[in-house]
Amino acid sequence: MAIPGRQLPGRTLHRRTWASIAAALLALSGFGYLLLRGQGPAVSVYELATGPVGQTPTAWPQDHRSTVNNDSFIVSAPRRGPNYLVQLPSLANSDAPVVNNITYVAGGLGSAGHPGSLWAIDPQNGHVLWTDTIPNSTFSEPIVAHNRVFICEGNAKFSSLTSFPATTPGIKRGTGPSGLFAYNATTGQLLWHYPTAYADQAPVTVAGGRVFLATGGRHLDVLDAKTGHLLWRVHTGVYVSRSSPRLVGHRIFLGGAGPLQVVAINRLSHHVIWKSPIPKATGGVDDTPLVFDHGMLFTAALVGHPGISRFSPRHFAKIFGLSAKTGKIVWSHTLAQGANPPFKETGTPMLHGNRLYAGNALNGNFEALSAQTGRLLWEDNLREPVTRPPVWIDGHVLALNAHGMLYSLSAKTGAIIKQTKIAPWLNAYGPVVINGTVFATGNAAKSGFLAALPLKSVLG
Repeated sequence: MAIPGRQLPGRTLHRRTWASIAAALLALSGFGYLLLRGQGPAVSVYELATGPVGQTPTAWPQDHRSTVNNDSFIVSAPRRGPNYLVQLPSLANSDAPVVNNITYVAGGLGSAGHPGSLWAIDPQNGHVLWTDTIPNSTFSEPIVAHNRVFICEGNAKFSSLTSFPATTPGIKRGTGPSGLFAYNATTGQLLWHYPTAYADQAPVTVAGGRVFLATGGRHLDVLDAKTGHLLWRVHTGVYVSRSSPRLVGHRIFLGGAGPLQVVAINRLSHHVIWKSPIPKATGGVDDTPLVFDHGMLFTAALVGHPGISRFSPRHFAKIFGLSAKTGKIVWSHTLAQGANPPFKETGTPMLHGNRLYAGNALNGNFEALSAQTGRLLWEDNLREPVTRPPVWIDGHVLALNAHGMLYSLSAKTGAIIKQTKIAPWLNAYGPVVINGTVFATGNAAKSGFLAALPLKSVLG
């Protein structure tokens, strides 16, 4: 059962920036975290301002809300929205979708089988509405549809020891408890749990009353969204880490590993249509939420020579454009070169119009490409890796690097218009833009944070 979170009165702090607030938190806590003690979860809310966020989406049915990975929803912009920082007693491991005036954040303490958590937070003031503990790690973005919030469970371990699990045929990902939880999105009541034998790290996709779950056990499970009962299953031939299923018409697309390839499935016949291996890939395809538009799929991968050491600087971060009809690779483009990163191995591209915007996990290179040809349109250096998808809004691109610096760039030229230090984070997720408010999450030591700040203050 869900344990209601204790709504905590925020501390009103004026004339201070989020960078100074976060720095003070770290200093005061000895690089740990501050606690407001009492019954229920220990949460600190630091408020500069509270206020409405305006109309919010009524559903968030897939990873990054759409097949183009643009985490924005603009209907209206209240004159004065919220501005706060929430400190959680566990890491934040997801972006922060906002649905029906509730913000959802998945968290936990890492990949070694520690418990995970799901938080439902009032986006107007940062107060916790409800929370629950998940037995194993949670890495997926919460998905919301039919007044249900779906959260996956599963750690990052493998079924057997190998130096290169992503390129090892037949290998499976995940140990310990794994599965999918469905909660009442408003109250936090647990409605059903679907257990699996291997890790479920990728966010589900919900469509037509069905839940599409890609697993670390090398298959795609399709469930009844109301009951959690298994309706049908397809063996995909790959394990999936964080590449959520993409539904386009009667086709389902996903990125997998062991071996590294993109897979297309017929939603009507339940058969695999094609598999497209990514040449010389060493990782990342299973981690990248696919982009789809105008008959093309886009993914990212690390590429190197067979047997290359993880520590070798000869890994290349690349973007690939594929035909959605045949799986044929139409073009590829190299973003960066360096050693294999310890966590997420790729950046996640975002598409707006005919331009693809992407960072990478090796360095701060951030680029705009032609979606049709892969031609480089412009590039900039954002100092640290950008692994989450940027957001396009009103001719600007908002990109958040791994250490909590939010950049506003010209979508046309790539010129940096403004940069805002949200907090000195070690790992940042977002941004998500809801009307006039930007939401982002990040981590420092063993604490997770959720920040809400005015869009106009960061756009420039």
